[in-house]
Amino acid sequence: MNRFFKITLLILLVVSLSWLWWFKPWIPGVADGSRDGDIDGDTTSNNQKNFEAYFQKWDSNTTYVYKIDWSSIQNNKIPSLENTLSSSSLSGSLKLVAKLILKPIGKSDNGKNILLIASLQDVENISYALLGKDLIADNKIKNEYVKYVEYVVEIEPKGRVVGLRFFSNTPEVTKQLAQFLFSEFQVIFPGGKESDTVDSWSTNELTGIGEASIEYSKVSSSSSSSSSSSSQKLQLTKKRLSYNNLPQGQKDIKIVSDTKIDFDLNENQIKEYISSESVSSSSSSSSSSSSSNDSKNLFSYQNELKVHFIGKNLKEFQIKSKITQGEVTSLESRSPGESVVSPETVKYMLNQRVAGMTLSYLKSHYKNVANTKISVDRNRFVWQATGLLILHPEYAKELVGIFKSNLNKNINKGNAPDRALIADLLANAGNTESQKALREILADNETKNVPEYNLLFQRMSIIKNPDADSERFVRDVLVEAKKNRNQSLEYSSANSLGAIINSKIAGSVAGNSTSSSIESLNEELIKGLNSASDIKGQLAYLGALGNAGLDKNVDVIKNYTHDNNPLLRSAAAQALRKTESENSRQIIKEMFADNDPNVQRAVIETYMRYKQTVEAKEYFAQALFAGKVKSDVFGLVVKYVENNVSINDPKMAKEMLEYVLNNESKDTELKAYVNTLLQAYK
Repeated sequence: MNRFFKITLLILLVVSLSWLWWFKPWIPGVADGSRDGDIDGDTTSNNQKNFEAYFQKWDSNTTYVYKIDWSSIQNNKIPSLENTLSSSSLSGSLKLVAKLILKPIGKSDNGKNILLIASLQDVENISYALLGKDLIADNKIKNEYVKYVEYVVEIEPKGRVVGLRFFSNTPEVTKQLAQFLFSEFQVIFPGGKESDTVDSWSTNELTGIGEASIEYSKVSSSSSSSSSSSSQKLQLTKKRLSYNNLPQGQKDIKIVSDTKIDFDLNENQIKEYISSESVSSSSSSSSSSSSSNDSKNLFSYQNELKVHFIGKNLKEFQIKSKITQGEVTSLESRSPGESVVSPETVKYMLNQRVAGMTLSYLKSHYKNVANTKISVDRNRFVWQATGLLILHPEYAKELVGIFKSNLNKNINKGNAPDRALIADLLANAGNTESQKALREILADNETKNVPEYNLLFQRMSIIKNPDADSERFVRDVLVEAKKNRNQSLEYSSANSLGAIINSKIAGSVAGNSTSSSIESLNEELIKGLNSASDIKGQLAYLGALGNAGLDKNVDVIKNYTHDNNPLLRSAAAQALRKTESENSRQIIKEMFADNDPNVQRAVIETYMRYKQTVEAKEYFAQALFAGKVKSDVFGLVVKYVENNVSINDPKMAKEMLEYVLNNESKDTELKAYVNTLLQAYK
């Protein structure tokens, strides 16, 4: 089951077209660092200047023109769909050769952000293909690009894009490409007085599939002068090293990137940005019974982007815009990175996913699929069937009838796989009709009598966008289970309620209309924890609070981090995995000294989910060298080094691996593996 959910979540990323968020566009500026400060373009000059100031001078009489030469290719391999009639690879590509035109028109309503009109012009080549279909093959759409489609970009003074605004009749593809051009690329400077002398620094940036760890290096910072002019230049290299907090289904991200950024400080602009990157990802299952397909590559990607500054105030590019500053607020507003997908594209992709499956086929084959031991066949069936339910929401009612018919014949049959399969289909489809059908099944008195009812109920926790009715249903079941002292159902419903709270926090609850506030739902879980009469209940509610991921729960969970029972300390560490803050980071750091190996394992697993800043890596290394980390969890230490340290700090990686090797006495396989890794540092 776990492997199926991972694969499903991966493919949902593709369905939402988030795969194109990887493409690295150009943004004319720098993003806000953690602190304000000076960065001097010439450290030897007495006339030091604030680097950020170069990117605040958006002259309203100036037109900024950039040459875009962009080529990207991506492929997603789906092991569960291989050797089938449906495609086993979802692929996409983009080509764009054009000029990006930017023209300032004033300030935003808050008086701080800059408003610029943006558009493409002189489009030499443009194609945007997905699943073999060019989404802008229509010449009419291509002509609209050439005709100069305008939209508004809102940029903070330090360069971060905070909003995009479009006309109601703006082509969908224009909206989509605007997201790509203004979502990803940022140049993030360190800030602080010491920045003048900093030659390299690390930071994090948000991408479409997770937060990326970035390393910047200042290649050169020079000043040259002559009798007539002086020139200040700054060259940077930028490398993406790893991805933190990835969604399920994406493991072992491998990145090779090489980006050069050349600033001419006198021109106040980027003169050249050249980036090439290749990314691959593979996913493997922890189950020993999984098929060999589990370890196959799920993601591969290549990207090249060249951006060249062309000039200022070029007469042929003077903008005669129909947009004025006063009209901006009436335009359709979107946040950078927000997916824009036309209904036609969604339907096309769903038809590809369904691959010809019909309701009749689903009814006649679901029992055989449910009882098969071949995970590939089951996953393929679920993928197609859930697509069918999304494409035809009315079919969800049919599954209720199928479930009840099967229920009457097998009421005493425990863990019936066919019942579980129906629940899986409805929960993973997740649309309004499927949620209603799943609730109807779970509310049925006969269903409540099946031995695996609590497991069936936990399907409510995997609905991606639970609606208000599902929220009320889960809460009511929790209250009723507590009243009837049905502990097993109480803990299952608490777990599901925690997942719903987390969905609400993420803003993904359908319709934004709920019967209860987040605080009210969360208080139900805190009340359950405080009233738990035994350790089993405490563990269950700590897990539920961990699912919720609400910041206010950190202080509640903290009370259990020093409990006499190591099971509760482990559960508390795990419950902090979604609530990264200064408070939770400090709690986890303190727990490194816990003497119980199982607690340490939970602590390290949570620590690995947090942002891996330079300071975070140094603390981990110091804790290891100080003997706080038990040898029982050295396997996790090696994993941490591989994923977070080895690429950007080989010296630290070597020292940590050598420490493991010198202090591990029992695990001969781990020692052999560490010896192999150390060969790379010789």
